[in-house]
Amino acid sequence: MLSILKRELTAYFNSALAWIVIAVFILISGFVFVSLLGIYSEQSLAASSSPFGAQSLNATDRVMVPTFQWIGYLLLFFLPVLTMRLIAEESRIGMLEMLFTYPLTDWEIVLGKFLGALGVVAVMLGLSSSYFIMLGRMVTVEWKLVAAGYLGVMLLSSAFVAFGIWASSLTSSQMISAVITYGGLLASWLVVIAGDNVQTAKEIFGGLSPMDHLVEMARGTVTSHHLVYFTAWTCLFLFLTVRTLESRKWSD
Repeated sequence: MLSILKRELTAYFNSALAWIVIAVFILISGFVFVSLLGIYSEQSLAASSSPFGAQSLNATDRVMVPTFQWIGYLLLFFLPVLTMRLIAEESRIGMLEMLFTYPLTDWEIVLGKFLGALGVVAVMLGLSSSYFIMLGRMVTVEWKLVAAGYLGVMLLSSAFVAFGIWASSLTSSQMISAVITYGGLLASWLVVIAGDNVQTAKEIFGGLSPMDHLVEMARGTVTSHHLVYFTAWTCLFLFLTVRTLESRKWSD
């Protein structure tokens, strides 16, 4: 597994893909953070004349939680770009069959690729932590909430990456893999929209949305419910990926 992990990380960072994804992610998320901080500063200034208005404002609800929520939405769009090539490209060029001849189990192959993509995500999220360090120099920051938020986006990322690897295992086309991943992840976003507008849909589907779990964790609510949810999602699609590889191995 470590050999696959090293191979994937080398492939990512020796190409322009990972650097472009990281740069664009930091640029957009940084813009969002600065915009939220600017709005919060203006609201704080306007509310300073009223003690009751000032009490209703806090950096956690106005800046931190929305920032983590936006990071989650951005990951929904960026992660399919990282995962679309993981298995599809090797299947296209015939490298997948060669991997099957190595002294590696299907689980080791899948986990190596999964951790490789997640390593790129960890770099992205690590760089974004500078936003909260900047915020901490301006206002009092509850670092436990920051840690809970990053735990949430990392768990969300693992679920999205697992889904993306599964989509990549279904085809030899990176484009089709990306479309399947975008479609599946956007569906999870639509669950939020439906739940916010239709009470019945919220009662039925609200608990299935990864974004709802992320927002609750960003607010500091870290429970076994959220941990089990993301872990189950990740394990399910990693398992489906392994089964897909096994079926392709037997069909060859």
